[in-house]
Amino acid sequence: MRFITKLLCLISFFGFLNKAFADISVGFIYKEPPEEAFYLFDWLILDPDTFSWEKFDEKFYIKKKKSKIIAYLSLGEIEPYRNYYKDIKKEWILGENKAWKTYIADIRNKEYQKFLLDKVLNKLNRYDGFFFDTMDSYQQVLKPQ
Repeated sequence: MRFITKLLCLISFFGFLNKAFADISVGFIYKEPPEEAFYLFDWLILDPDTFSWEKFDEKFYIKKKKSKIIAYLSLGEIEPYRNYYKDIKKEWILGENKAWKTYIADIRNKEYQKFLLDKVLNKLNRYDGFFFDTMDSYQQVLKPQ
């Protein structure tokens, strides 16, 4: 009986979440976003390496934006075009994702985690939140035990 009660509570909770977020529009833009995007989406997920806060600040009318600006971060893969790529250590790399021409990161590595916190996330304090991607990429190179 406890199991059924917990299961019903869990189902109700997910139903609440579904209703709470049903009316949120989300946009993913990996290049410089057009101005309209700031008004079209509730959450706008942008790549910090292509989004310019300076250009954003120049346009005072965008400051009355509708969107929450979320930083896109690929934590499980390392792209060679990132501005921090030169600081990546070889021991943080598990393998390669040839389809995307990226390197698969060892997110278990404490040094890599510290690097992400200190050098990457720490510089993104103006964003309203973070979108963490590629957290499952390790599965491409690690064998199940």
